[in-house]
Amino acid sequence: MAGTQTQLNYLRVQTTDFIFSVLGEELGFLGGVLLLALFTLLLLRAIGAAERARDTFARLLVTGVCVMILVQTTINIGVNTRLIPATGVPLPFISAGGTALIAFMIAIGLIESVAARRGRG
Repeated sequence: MAGTQTQLNYLRVQTTDFIFSVLGEELGFLGGVLLLALFTLLLLRAIGAAERARDTFARLLVTGVCVMILVQTTINIGVNTRLIPATGVPLPFISAGGTALIAFMIAIGLIESVAARRGRG
């Protein structure tokens, strides 16, 4: 936990915009790949819930949440790899900031609600 990029303040906003760089520096390549694998697993589980949803609204709701998480993850990692300019988009569930975390937790709650109601009716 003594990476040169983070300890010497080369990264501008370490806890929000460049959190993936900090994780990559501290946890290495395998840590970054593991984080991406966890996001992939989350999205695959959510897509499975969307496929099993019993009505169109629930399917679209879960799909919208999946797209929101996918786009924000892609943008944040794109900023960290310098493919796109810094935009201030947080990495879901990882970046510091209470509002984004609360919004993502509510979104996961909506997915869980759709998944729990699939057997009724």
